[in-house]
Amino acid sequence: MKKVLILHAWCATPNDHWYQWLEKELKKKNYKVIIPELKDKDNPTLDDWESCALKDFTIDKSTIMLGHSLGAVLALKIIQDNNFKLDKLVTIAGWDFWDLTPEHESFFREPIDHNDIKIKTKERYVIHSDTDPYITAWQASEYAKRLDAGFKLVKGKGHFTDKDGVKRVTEIAKLLG
Repeated sequence: MKKVLILHAWCATPNDHWYQWLEKELKKKNYKVIIPELKDKDNPTLDDWESCALKDFTIDKSTIMLGHSLGAVLALKIIQDNNFKLDKLVTIAGWDFWDLTPEHESFFREPIDHNDIKIKTKERYVIHSDTDPYITAWQASEYAKRLDAGFKLVKGKGHFTDKDGVKRVTEIAKLLG
């Protein structure tokens, strides 16, 4: 059985944005879906979020890891910090550089090791919006190149949040079949 670990964004919960919609869509296709509630969503640290994400979930080669915003950075760090391989990595509104905001400092004690992530993931995808207020489309496409990931630029979805009016991300459902 394919498994999907969905890692939510900063200041979000598993009930926000499009997460519940995607969970329902994937369960229709017999995926096991886990969306852990990541500790201290407003003031996260990498150590806290990583332990929450892995607490009740075993990652193996049938796992798809999907991260949104800071959850995408968390996904990169989980892969880098552990010794397992997984099927797919999908990031939505993610990034891999550390000069975005001081609140993310604990997530970037060391740079992302893109080669390590490529070795540990069979497939990688970056989904981004042309209207993201934090990360430009160019930055996202460069990030996708560093990961040797498929890149999908979506029109008008902002940072893929409720505030942006995004309740579904059909591009993810299509990617996961």
